[in-house]
Amino acid sequence: MNKNINNYNEKDNIVIVGQGAIGLLWYKHVKKNCHSSANVSLLTSAKKHQNQSAFTYTSFSNVTENIKINHTSEQDLKCANIIMLCVKSYQIRSAIDNISLSIQPQSQLVLCHNGMGTLAELPEKIKQEHSIYTLLITHGCRKIETWHIKHTGIGQCDLGLLVDKINNPQVHAHAKTKTHNNSRLKNLLNSAMPKVLFHENIMEKQWIKLAINCVINPITALNNIDNGEVLADKYSSDIEKILREIITVATACGINLIYDELIVLVKTVAKNTGKNCSSMRSDILNKQKTEVDYINGYIHKLGLEFNIATPENSNLWQQISALHPA
Repeated sequence: MNKNINNYNEKDNIVIVGQGAIGLLWYKHVKKNCHSSANVSLLTSAKKHQNQSAFTYTSFSNVTENIKINHTSEQDLKCANIIMLCVKSYQIRSAIDNISLSIQPQSQLVLCHNGMGTLAELPEKIKQEHSIYTLLITHGCRKIETWHIKHTGIGQCDLGLLVDKINNPQVHAHAKTKTHNNSRLKNLLNSAMPKVLFHENIMEKQWIKLAINCVINPITALNNIDNGEVLADKYSSDIEKILREIITVATACGINLIYDELIVLVKTVAKNTGKNCSSMRSDILNKQKTEVDYINGYIHKLGLEFNIATPENSNLWQQISALHPA
């Protein structure tokens, strides 16, 4: 008999999709800190990875340990009530397609990726049957080797509900249940890796993170520099143009962003992650596809939709796109 995933007297069943740095980071922390309240497994991208029995984790304080991997089975997917998709933005749709026939409508989907625009790519059936959350992460983490990650910066996570499964007749959609589910998910993730904050209106947080990514990622990738070097005076004019365009596009989308606040946040993030290599720069150096379509490319796309000129973001999108591997 299948485990009833609505029975909250039992452990939560969590599947983490993706063996990238963030996927392994969350797997480690859920496994270590929530073992009494949650079962966790890792769904890797290819069968060849299923022979991997463990990975190495180095903490922010340089303590290294081996973490045993519990690979996701078909039964794990069927029983999962929380599925964390820790993959690149351009992989979200295919990752969900690959598991859609195995997961239950009650499963909560948590999207952990850079950029915006993935929600619009998902099938309506998925949005009708599942509560979909976004988890914005400011922790620094990088891969030293394929199965060795280093926690390079302590940050926080912002959680918010993007889609409520109100059209699913099997689910109680009243406010009390909705609040309970949101609180339960937040508390679980916060127990795993503090601190996690829940936001009723996550859209503004998404736009703020997008703006920061639109500045730091392409500038560091195109100039092959660490994050802190974007603070050089020679980039200040470009940064202002990037942010002004984003503010105009965000306004058209009903989001009010303030330049003075954004520039302070950009400088703060660049300073706090000064020695870090941005994800986009890392992708370029490793000759991998970047997420630029969902970062500066997202601003370019919305600019066309609203007939707003975005020359700075469009140019960055085109330059990074030209560096993608064939």
